[in-house]
Amino acid sequence: MVAAGALAAAPYNTSILFTLPLELREMIYDYVFGHRIILFPRPDDPRPKHLHPRLLRTCKTIRTEALPRFYKCTTLRAQSWWLRGFDQAVQWLELKDEEVRQMICHVEYMLAPHCEGDDEEERVRIEEWVLSECVEELWCGGVVLGKGALRVKAWNGEG
Repeated sequence: MVAAGALAAAPYNTSILFTLPLELREMIYDYVFGHRIILFPRPDDPRPKHLHPRLLRTCKTIRTEALPRFYKCTTLRAQSWWLRGFDQAVQWLELKDEEVRQMICHVEYMLAPHCEGDDEEERVRIEEWVLSECVEELWCGGVVLGKGALRVKAWNGEG
């Protein structure tokens, strides 16, 4: 619990947020970010949309503390026909430094509906093949993600 005097003692240019212990601030960041799915931005987009929420753009301290929490709570998704959509994801990831890439916990590649197999066994086989192709493409681009971060699944048209 934060003492009432601690809030009053904070300098005028320091946020009350920083009077809280780091563990509570991390809980706040997790609550603010929730679980979100974000489509990979196109690297050649002349007006790229901000991937990060405004909270991460408020100050260096919050960005340093909260960026790992953001990537923990966020799934980055590429979706397209076969591997063409994954090229954009690889290009975006190549632009990020190694420290940021290691923070990324969830990358999802959604296969287009026509890529689904007629039965469960065929669908799993296709997903495994595409996963191996995606891993190879990442490796060729010099991109290494954490173990289990990349997932491939058939897109059901939702989300």
